[in-house]
Amino acid sequence: MPQAQLLQPWINLNPVQPRLAVADLNIITNTALQSQVLMNQPLVERNRAQLVASGIVGSNSTIGDEVVASALYDRASISVGQFHYGTDGFRPNNDQKHNVYNAFLQYAITPKLNLQAEIRRRNGAR
Repeated sequence: MPQAQLLQPWINLNPVQPRLAVADLNIITNTALQSQVLMNQPLVERNRAQLVASGIVGSNSTIGDEVVASALYDRASISVGQFHYGTDGFRPNNDQKHNVYNAFLQYAITPKLNLQAEIRRRNGAR
């Protein structure tokens, strides 16, 4: 879990991006999948749900996507997402395939005490 999630002072609607939880993906940086999502935190959140998606397609059978659904309701927030990236690579035996799934739940028991839980699954060949 990124340290920013752990130390955030309040529940919010910002989705947890599955690819950020894995350090050794070895994919090209600064792609569409590396975009920044929801950098500005509003002063007041309201109950709502949202869906954020991004994707990339390239040569050598390169394809990737990231889809995250998140919701906020009163003192609870949840984020569920998946990340996929696959490529044949630029040379023989350089293929990669990554799948990361993530679910994050946060509940504000009191204004100063939050309960957080995260489940993450990763599979694929490097």
